[in-house]
Amino acid sequence: MGIVKRVSINQPSFMPWCGYFEYIHHSDIFVYFDDVQYSTSGWSHRNKIKIHDGNTMWLTIPIVTKDKFNRIKDVRINYKEDWIKKHKNSTIIYYGRAKSFNLYKDEFFRILDKRHIFLADLDWDLLMFYCKSLGLNRKIIKSSDISVDGGGAQRVINICEELGATHYYASGVTSRHLYNPDEFKAKGITLEYQDFKHPEYRQLWGDFVPFMGVLDLLFNVGKESIEVILSGRKNKASETRIVDLKYDNKFLPQYVDLRNRYVSLLLSSAVDITVTEKWLETADIEIRGIVKDDILLGVVILYLHKDNEVTFFVKEPGKGWGTMLLGLVEKVAKERKLDYIWSWVLSDNTIAQRVFEKAGFTKEEICERNYKGNLRYGFTYKKTFQEA
Repeated sequence: MGIVKRVSINQPSFMPWCGYFEYIHHSDIFVYFDDVQYSTSGWSHRNKIKIHDGNTMWLTIPIVTKDKFNRIKDVRINYKEDWIKKHKNSTIIYYGRAKSFNLYKDEFFRILDKRHIFLADLDWDLLMFYCKSLGLNRKIIKSSDISVDGGGAQRVINICEELGATHYYASGVTSRHLYNPDEFKAKGITLEYQDFKHPEYRQLWGDFVPFMGVLDLLFNVGKESIEVILSGRKNKASETRIVDLKYDNKFLPQYVDLRNRYVSLLLSSAVDITVTEKWLETADIEIRGIVKDDILLGVVILYLHKDNEVTFFVKEPGKGWGTMLLGLVEKVAKERKLDYIWSWVLSDNTIAQRVFEKAGFTKEEICERNYKGNLRYGFTYKKTFQEA
């Protein structure tokens, strides 16, 4: 089992549909494809809302006509007509009675009122708002900030290579005829396709109508919207994978919660996200986590600045995660050509002692550590790597 880094790529959208956010949720890095050709039939400037008679209505952002042949990031918004007022009024008329309308409308209106010059900048701010509202904490970067050449499928492969992707998560609806799996495989990248069925939820104005913009979901459902989106994922098979927490911040909150359960065993103080972010950026460490169904099950840390000391902690002891984590850190140590790794374990932490012994570590000696003025006794465990 190796470290999985799943990348997905999609064009900017004014008001994306539900599947767009499943796409982001299932990715480690989402690339905002803003430097491709603008299309008047695309979704970067429009989407539908449901209205009082059960039908739908377009909300469209007018653009400067001569910009329609430009890349999306260079397309300017046309303010000759007061489309912002029209959008606000339509939103109030058709969603004012929705249960969560007041929870999201102010921020949506505030973003519209910024009067962005470029369409891609408006869509970007809206995307950040939608992701925050859905509780999505993913790394999102603009393709225009990635220096890669090529066009079509080759550019997608080049972006994946530049980002160190192990998997490319492609839209199942539109991409199957675009990509050759063998071309990705030749670069060490697994090509995956989204398998998503639009979920139903309670809407205003009669029977359910799918493929509305995400505001329809947020206004009607509220804080449970992400659960609705994830219910549409057809392939729900459990996936256990390894992540490098130094470069994958979406698991940071879970890491902080998990680590703080072990304060007494680690002989340390509790930490928060801000402190941990700074530590991950500056400390000379290797840190790996085991993830299953987006739940962080365990973490192992190799402190290179502490003479290769190792620490691990798991969400639930007795499941074999500790042994797996020590196997991971041993692999990292060998890749770094270290002579040995070691750990210090409290004398009364018999569970951890058994894990280290099972992983082939040798118990060397009992020693003491001073913690807040108190001496704590424990054992050192060491594993030495011999040259082949």
